[in-house]
Amino acid sequence: GAGAVIYATGYQKLTELGGLYRKMPLTAIFFNIGALAIAGMPLFSGFISKPMLMSAATLSHLPAVELLLYLGSIGTFFSITLKLNYFMFFGPEREIKVKKIPLNMSVAMAGLAFLCVLYGVFPQLLYNRLPFAIAYQPYTFDHVISTLQLVSAVFVVFWILRPHLLPQNAISLDFDWFYRKPFAVLMWGLIRLIGKIRDGFAVQGSAALARVIPFFENPVKWLPQTVDGPAPAVYNEDRYRLPVGVAVFMGIVIFVLTISYAWL
Repeated sequence: GAGAVIYATGYQKLTELGGLYRKMPLTAIFFNIGALAIAGMPLFSGFISKPMLMSAATLSHLPAVELLLYLGSIGTFFSITLKLNYFMFFGPEREIKVKKIPLNMSVAMAGLAFLCVLYGVFPQLLYNRLPFAIAYQPYTFDHVISTLQLVSAVFVVFWILRPHLLPQNAISLDFDWFYRKPFAVLMWGLIRLIGKIRDGFAVQGSAALARVIPFFENPVKWLPQTVDGPAPAVYNEDRYRLPVGVAVFMGIVIFVLTISYAWL
């Protein structure tokens, strides 16, 4: 659904979108079905699959996992079903020209939306596709009520905080920042260290290093000579690159072997 909006409008930021439900009604419907499913609302597939995971965590005595699943469910409902959905389709309308999306894109969204509803209404169809026998009943009174209470509470919080949640033209930092930045600093330090070691060796002028270092500068120069003549002084990757057909052939072989193994 978000991909359809990006394709039709050319915009990717919530600060540039709003009020698209009038111009893209089918996309809005399909998006909402998917959003309600991923939030675990009754009559949608997420209402079946998410509680199964949470129940498994409970029966396996993994309270931390169960808590994280609950938090993830709340965060998904808040960020996608409410915030993204509201400010993309139902927020303040903007003057945006929308082009028609391809038929295959609409069919894809409709098919997935249909499955979200089908498995939500008839969970046994999902159970039949699992490798083990399942005897799980999601539509119990306490499960339905507790789910509706949870999403209602999150909706009230969202609606109260809505004026403070207006999209801002900024960069959102994901969790990967916490390991991406330190890793970048580590790599910068390693590169500087290797550079200093290399420079130190070059200054020493060792006879052994004088013979080894050129090999790393242009390893092709040390290969046996061919009928084409001596290797070039500067490495040229295009000269020793395999044809594209080799990679395509290897991909086909691996694909055929994988399918054959799965079929057998």
